[in-house]
Amino acid sequence: MATDQEAGFLHIGVGTLDNIGIFDILRWWPLSDYKPSGINEYGLAYKLKNGQSGLARAIFTEAVATGNLSYKFSTPIKSVKDHGAILEVTSRDGMSFSANMMICTVPLNVLGDVGFEQALGPLKLAAARQGRVGLTSKVHYEIDGKFLRSWSGTAYSGKGLIHAYGAGTTPAGNTHVVAVGAEAEQLHPEENIEKTKEAILHSHDMDIERMVFYNWTKDEFAGGAWCVFTPGFASEYLDAL
Repeated sequence: MATDQEAGFLHIGVGTLDNIGIFDILRWWPLSDYKPSGINEYGLAYKLKNGQSGLARAIFTEAVATGNLSYKFSTPIKSVKDHGAILEVTSRDGMSFSANMMICTVPLNVLGDVGFEQALGPLKLAAARQGRVGLTSKVHYEIDGKFLRSWSGTAYSGKGLIHAYGAGTTPAGNTHVVAVGAEAEQLHPEENIEKTKEAILHSHDMDIERMVFYNWTKDEFAGGAWCVFTPGFASEYLDAL
C-alpha cells in the first residue's frame, strides 16, 4: 500500500515509484503546497476557463489577425534537412517547406520518428531512445449524483487507473470524475469498455452514466501524456534537449 506521499508522486508521474525521477517531483511539489492533496486543490481552483484548447484557439486567432502567419494543418513531418543557410522540412505526403530558422516542438517519445539529415547529436539521440514515462490514457466518467464531487483516490497497483478525482458537476447535475491510467498496467479504453468501467469501480462504488476517453499512449504524435523524466534523465540530457 502506498503512503500519502507516494500516492502524490504516482499522481504526478503516472508511472511507478521506480521510474519517476525526482526532477519533476521537485517542480510539481512546491506548486502543490508540499502536500499530496494540493495537486487537485490548486489544479481545480486555478484553471483556464475554456481549457487549453480555448487558449490555443485564442493564440492562433490573434496570430492570424496579424496577417503575417502562414499555416498548414494535418501535415505530419517526415524529415528535416539542414542546407546551411536554409532548413527544409518535408511532409509525409511530399510537400516541402523552407525557412531560415525552425523551432522543433516534437515530443520526446516521438522525436525518433522524424528523420533529421544532420544528426541530432549523441545526447539527443540517446534521450529520444530512452524516452520518458507518462504512457497513459485519460478517462472522464459521468457519475450519477453529486456525492463524489470532492472525492479522490489512488490505486497502486490498481486495475489500469492510478488516480481519479471529482472535478465538479456536469450540466445534467451529475459528478464529473477524471481518471488517469497507470503505466505499469496500461489501460486502452477503446479496446475494452468493460475493463474501463471495472478500473474505476475498483477504487469506489459508483453508477457510471457515460465515459469519454483518450489514449495518449497510442497517439502517434504524442507517445504519452505530460512529460515526466526517469531518474537521472534531467542531469544527463536536459541541457542537450
